[in-house]
Amino acid sequence: MTKRDFFRIVIKLIALNSIIASFLAVASQFLNLHLDSNFLLNILGIGVLSIIFLTLFIYLIITFTDQIIDFFKLDKGFDNDKVEINSFSNVLIIKLIIIFIGGTLISQNFAQLFVDIINIFKFQAYGNLILDKKPEMYWVHVRIVAIIFGIILLSNTHKIAKYLDKK
Repeated sequence: MTKRDFFRIVIKLIALNSIIASFLAVASQFLNLHLDSNFLLNILGIGVLSIIFLTLFIYLIITFTDQIIDFFKLDKGFDNDKVEINSFSNVLIIKLIIIFIGGTLISQNFAQLFVDIINIFKFQAYGNLILDKKPEMYWVHVRIVAIIFGIILLSNTHKIAKYLDKK
């Protein structure tokens, strides 16, 4: 594997991580729409513009990977052109990174989801006596979606890795 191939893989995995993070961020904003319905059209307009911007950004990252490598000179300044990873293939490296991303999504959000559910039960049982304010339900939904994404990534690691290696 050359240095250029390595950086192509890294940039495309950054794009994959951006897709997941963008979806979660935009979804959390749409789950919060019920809070202020007076500005519904403004919120929807900003949401649509942000989705267009994020889609364009991710498309550009995936499409112009070589130009990004050239612009930042990522493959320059190394002693040799090869990355020595003895028995690892491109697909195996991509699988490991996807497993890391999926596992991170699950582990970070599962613990916080558990805390949020406990706080919801506390508030329902005791009201303002224990908690200062009512727990925010849309974060519970965002964390559930993040956990589902993590599970999907982990269960489809091979397919995603082959697709990313092909591109």
